[in-house]
Amino acid sequence: MLFKNNAPEKNKRFIFWSLLALYVSVIFCSTPYAYPALKFLMDKAKLNLNLGMSLLGIFMFIYFYIVLIKTKNLRTVKASLILSCMVIGYIIIFLIFTKNPVERFHLFEYGVLSYFIYQALAIDLHEENLYGWGMIIVLLVSSLDELFQLSLPHRFGDLKDIFINCLSGLLGFGVLNTTHKPYVIKNDEK
Repeated sequence: MLFKNNAPEKNKRFIFWSLLALYVSVIFCSTPYAYPALKFLMDKAKLNLNLGMSLLGIFMFIYFYIVLIKTKNLRTVKASLILSCMVIGYIIIFLIFTKNPVERFHLFEYGVLSYFIYQALAIDLHEENLYGWGMIIVLLVSSLDELFQLSLPHRFGDLKDIFINCLSGLLGFGVLNTTHKPYVIKNDEK
């Protein structure tokens, strides 16, 4: 039996899967408007979005890194080193592999997606299955997002974007593995 019929767990499951569905919907609903918004901000508002996204990204990485380091379960050297490697991985992808603001935003988008997937799957799956299924969902959402972009004017689907999105999801799961432990519902058949 995969699902326990306990009311609090049903409520948690419903909430987490609903949040995941809502977040994925926001990704797909905002896709047609990303390029026009970017063009407006760069042309009309004369904003340098590459510099702005770079500074914002670096600030967010440092902020989240400090917050995560201060959490109780990260006061070990091993956990701090693992988290440092994850943050450095994000910074490398952010600065080297993503060149425009939309790609850089996708990096954040899929890192956050990994969190929502983690929360939804952690209720029912053991840790060794959680990350595998989580990466399958990240790959599926990323592939569908890129396919959807093929049908939009001024947008294009790219295998490199799928790779970067999946790498972002993988790093997100790595950070979550370091900072969280799944809360599996106790079940006799697990």
